Amino acid sequence: MIKKNIIQIFRTRLLPLAADNATWVKLWLSFFWLPIHSKLKIKDWGEVTLKLKFQNHSFDFIISEYFDLIALEDTFVNEDYKITLTNRRAIIFDLGAHIGTEAVYYKLLYPRSTVYCYEPFSRNLRLLRKNTCVFTGVTILPLAISAKSGKRNLYLHSKNSLSSSLTQRGQSYYPITVNSVSLDSQIEKY
Repeated sequence: MIKKNIIQIFRTRLLPLAADNATWVKLWLSFFWLPIHSKLKIKDWGEVTLKLKFQNHSFDFIISEYFDLIALEDTFVNEDYKITLTNRRAIIFDLGAHIGTEAVYYKLLYPRSTVYCYEPFSRNLRLLRKNTCVFTGVTILPLAISAKSGKRNLYLHSKNSLSSSLTQRGQSYYPITVNSVSLDSQIEKY
């Protein structure tokens, strides 16, 4: 029953994002392989380039772990970050930009907007740069946002790149030191 539900969710939610048959196969394999790869503690599986479609747009998007698929679903299927902007040239701050799902989403909906992406974690930053490089008006800043500027500990989850935090949340998290800036300073700047 659970296996049938997972396959149904995959078919109805993620597969419609595939822009071509090759991406359909890559999504299918990634959906099943990435969780196994995580359980086997394989550090770097590599990257998978997907040709995706959203509304009337096709675009390439790179993933490298299971939680990247979750981010794609949250953003492009569930539209968890949907906002209605009256100013098509809006300035958008993407705090904790991860691998760029929201930045790409906003650039597809609001192509004349400017998106400032803040992401301090190097693994996410690498994919963020690759996933947003074709869009004009995207600025990537390798920084965390906090109450004040300076060096801070960023706590990374050992398995889930979506769960980074400036606050330690449990034993599955380990710290790295990152540079941070205050949100107020960035709003004043831009």
